[in-house]
Amino acid sequence: YKTGRHRALQRMARHSEFLERMIGEDGTYPLFGRSVVYRCSVFHALIYSCHWRLRVGGVSYGAIRSALTRVMQRTFVQSLLEAC
Repeated sequence: YKTGRHRALQRMARHSEFLERMIGEDGTYPLFGRSVVYRCSVFHALIYSCHWRLRVGGVSYGAIRSALTRVMQRTFVQSLLEAC
């Protein structure tokens, strides 16, 4: 059981590293899915990795939090401003 869980966590950490690299400096990223729910949930592995302090390819946890904050601000704040 431990080896399977360990392997899954390694894969998730590698996937999180890939996700973090996809986020641009201004919070943009390639679109996934058709709704906001899909677009935010695509980063679940990255959020989980940061929360549980899994090693994500040399990227600091502060950088991950900052990147995710930019994504959420761009997704929600700009869409609210455009709706007004």
